[in-house]
Amino acid sequence: MVVNTCRDQLRSQNRRSALNKDYVETNELISAAERDKKRQVEWLYAALECLSPTLRETAILVLAEDLSHREAGEILGIKESTVSWRMHELRKEFKVLAGDDGGDHQ
Repeated sequence: MVVNTCRDQLRSQNRRSALNKDYVETNELISAAERDKKRQVEWLYAALECLSPTLRETAILVLAEDLSHREAGEILGIKESTVSWRMHELRKEFKVLAGDDGGDHQ
């Protein structure tokens, strides 16, 4: 009976140890993901500052405000196709900017 109790205690400690290890690993992954997301957001804000005002305002409406091209066009007083063209230009600009610093932010 004493031996079984000791074995049960050892198994319980092993499970707790494994759970603690998993918890630490998960927290490290979450922290790394949060740091990466923060770095990406910082890069995006810096990239937006490099854009022309027309591309910047279009990007904010479509990407940040999650408006459709039609809705953004209505707000900006331009055609939906112009918004689409601006978003195409925006993607090209972001590719260039990402290429300038290694391209690991997209």
